Amino acid sequence: MRTVYRVLIVDDEPLVRLAIKSLTNWENYGFNLNYEANNGKQALKIIKEEAIDLVVTDLNMPIMDGLQLIQELKRLELPQRIAVLSAYDDYYLVREAFRYGADDYILKPEMDVDNILKLLQDLSNRMEDKSKLSDDDPALTKKILREKLLRDLIIGGKIDDLDKKIKELRFGIGKQNLVCCFFWVDDYHKIVNKYGQMDLGRFQTSVGHSINQVLAEGKGGEYLSLSPQEYIIVLSFPDVGLNEVRKRVLETVNTIKHSLKTYINITVSTGVSSVKTGYEHIGKLFAESKQYAKLRFIFGKDRIVFPEDTAVLARENHPPSFLKNKEQFLLALKENDPRRVFMELEAIFDKIRSFDVLKIEETYPYYMEILFLIINFLNELGEESNEVFERETDFYTTISRFETVFEINNWIKNLVGAMLHYLQEKASIRLHRAVVRACQFVKDNYQEEITLPMIGEFVGLSESHFSRLFAKEMGENFIDYLTKIRITKAKELFVTTNLKVYEIAEKVGYTSAEHFSRIFKRYTGESPSNYKG
Repeated sequence: MRTVYRVLIVDDEPLVRLAIKSLTNWENYGFNLNYEANNGKQALKIIKEEAIDLVVTDLNMPIMDGLQLIQELKRLELPQRIAVLSAYDDYYLVREAFRYGADDYILKPEMDVDNILKLLQDLSNRMEDKSKLSDDDPALTKKILREKLLRDLIIGGKIDDLDKKIKELRFGIGKQNLVCCFFWVDDYHKIVNKYGQMDLGRFQTSVGHSINQVLAEGKGGEYLSLSPQEYIIVLSFPDVGLNEVRKRVLETVNTIKHSLKTYINITVSTGVSSVKTGYEHIGKLFAESKQYAKLRFIFGKDRIVFPEDTAVLARENHPPSFLKNKEQFLLALKENDPRRVFMELEAIFDKIRSFDVLKIEETYPYYMEILFLIINFLNELGEESNEVFERETDFYTTISRFETVFEINNWIKNLVGAMLHYLQEKASIRLHRAVVRACQFVKDNYQEEITLPMIGEFVGLSESHFSRLFAKEMGENFIDYLTKIRITKAKELFVTTNLKVYEIAEKVGYTSAEHFSRIFKRYTGESPSNYKG
């Protein structure tokens, strides 16, 4: 008898859940899609009560989002395989989902029968493989458990019996002289075009095999794939000095880069963390290495960035007034005030022109600081520089091609303008979606008690912010909209049923028939009894 896998669809949009379930008769392929939830909290409850095998979840949801759901499933060590639904502008969240333990993803615009079926079959095959591991391949079981342990160390938090687990699993790194290396695949869009969204797993496996082979031939280490674009290794070098650590890290990273270029024909930008002793530092080392890898946007692709390489971007010998200008520029960015952003940027340019420099090259470190500030600002927002600026750019090389500081200034102003436009467009889309979701919530729940704080929490905005946004988008305040929906439903009930006034009042969300009658007359010009005739 064929196994039927229970699939839970988690999405706050009812139409998305319905669309997936209605594409075909999934039971013909061995999948039961009769389980659904509209947020992570509801999904957890269903997972604990039902024998769910596979979870397909959206990322942006109220109450508990997809990332929180994945973290909780992994914290509870539940066995479900997980895929995430992704919009084109969710890629940062998708990478985070892989980091927390997601197995796969699918783009919402590509949700047809063939792609979803392949996704579910891949997830179910992994589940079957995992269930056989303990009997068929104990070594592979330990490998998976080591990866889980490394993921837990990266995320942070208390790990019970850590020393015992490290010994039992033969963890490949000691506590002393720990270093994290983050590998970022360059020109990833070309990889996607070559392999296709649904075959990225094959690419991911090839990269992992190349990295693991280098580690196996060397002094060991632990490896983890975070997504098809991101990979990390953690190395440890007991009983050697820092210079020797750097030398060995460089050898390992260069060997990995050579292997990836030779056998898969890809280049990777690599960030190398500082050196720490103690497993509790692994999360911080991971964050450092990831941050340095992201500086490819400044240093160029296919580079290895060590902590000391960023010294030029963090000079401490600039006049205090320049530091103050940078702080004011950053504050204007955070407050989303374009006029002030460009005013503070011009002040920085004026300050650079006032410095006593004889060659244009001597201004480069100052301009690189501005760019470093911009990149860090985007990183804090969870935005990728290449997506914001729609291209990969070697900042230093680009700056060096200009002949005057005025050309550099104009180029940076154009970059900042493009960034502000991108962020405003994205905020507008997100806010508009909040209004759409609020309207749908009212239509689905008008018969219940609905308050502004409740709606604000549902869409993830403060009460006052949501109220202003709703009025701007809809041309009326939220309470008026809610009342109109209720009165419209009441009028339908008066025409189609023989219910009494107080019964209709209750069915459209009013606990007091008198209050309902007053509101009804205010909006229709007639009392309920007269309207009913």
